[in-house]
Amino acid sequence: MKAKILKKDLRRKKSMNFILLIFVMLATTFIAASVNNMKVITTGLDHYFEVSQVCDYLINTMSGINGEPTDNDLRLEAFLEENENVDNYEVDDGLMIFEDQLEDVGDSELELDSTLTVFSIKSEQQNYFDEENQLLKDIGAGEMYVPKKLLSETFQVGDSIYIKSGDYKKKFTVKGTVKDVILGGEMMGMARVLISQKDYDDLVEHGEFVSQKMYGVYTEDVDAFYQEYVDQGFYVLFNGDMGIIRTTYIMDMIIAGILLAVSICLILISAIMLRFTILFTVNEDYKEIGIMKAIGMPDKSIRSLYVVKYLVISIIGAVIGFFVSIPFTDMLVSSVVKNIVIESGNNNYLTAGIVSVVVVLVIVWFAYLSTGRIKKVTPMDAIRSGNNGERF
Repeated sequence: MKAKILKKDLRRKKSMNFILLIFVMLATTFIAASVNNMKVITTGLDHYFEVSQVCDYLINTMSGINGEPTDNDLRLEAFLEENENVDNYEVDDGLMIFEDQLEDVGDSELELDSTLTVFSIKSEQQNYFDEENQLLKDIGAGEMYVPKKLLSETFQVGDSIYIKSGDYKKKFTVKGTVKDVILGGEMMGMARVLISQKDYDDLVEHGEFVSQKMYGVYTEDVDAFYQEYVDQGFYVLFNGDMGIIRTTYIMDMIIAGILLAVSICLILISAIMLRFTILFTVNEDYKEIGIMKAIGMPDKSIRSLYVVKYLVISIIGAVIGFFVSIPFTDMLVSSVVKNIVIESGNNNYLTAGIVSVVVVLVIVWFAYLSTGRIKKVTPMDAIRSGNNGERF
């Protein structure tokens, strides 16, 4: 009887079973990929900030020409020297480059989406990494490293550009990308390019550029420092702790969150389809259910008959989704790792496996709940009426 019902059900509901299988597969794929992506972003950011050895609080000011300190800078440095909450601070100078000071080899000006600053590789505030996650220590003469967010129609690896000031021009070649934890986030409106110390000195010596100073403050109590700092009324371009810097990477988290939301919707759709299919099947199998009850078969055994079928479907869909999620995860993560340094050895297989098991359990649970109507079926009602009013 059981085998007969299962065979009959699989034969007459091929389309519905196949659609359910596809939804389970897609749900498993998207959930596994989005969870893995979220894990890479959250744990990767922690690792990225740790290996970059960043400060606790960042202050960015507009300075004079070629790094000449302003009165605001001198007041800020005096405050940092005297404040008891400051353990130490470091200062890096950068040159601000505007569109009319930047051109390609074809003598045409380049359009910038972000405020561009030029810093020397000899920065003391943080570590920089190349696209292979290797520590970037030296840059050759005439070479430039740019963040990923600038790699568009404006910059491409291998392009040659000029930085100019008046009649002075200096040629640079885009050698590669740099991973800059402070200014590399997509939401950060400022972008930093790195050049050698010698090239930086040449720009300062022969040109005139508006500059900025970046102060990296090290403190044990960020909140106490901030309360005293904000009362001073300094004029700054930007200030904030590392929590604010982390939010500049929020776009990657939003994409992962949207994908996770889509996955949950797929699970809900699968559950609704499952309930509709089971209720429809129970109605069609009214006679068989009544006969099984009449011969003494308990409700649990009859319900398990239907649950087994959806257990098999969900397992097949979850297994397929598991294998599809691996390359899909790699594709998603590849866009993330271009911008941050992640720890090697992230195991996507374990997360995908756990997600697959959870999806199967959810589907089976919904299937079992949907067979609750079987308890209400009595042998006499089934034999007398059936589901369409006919007499058996």
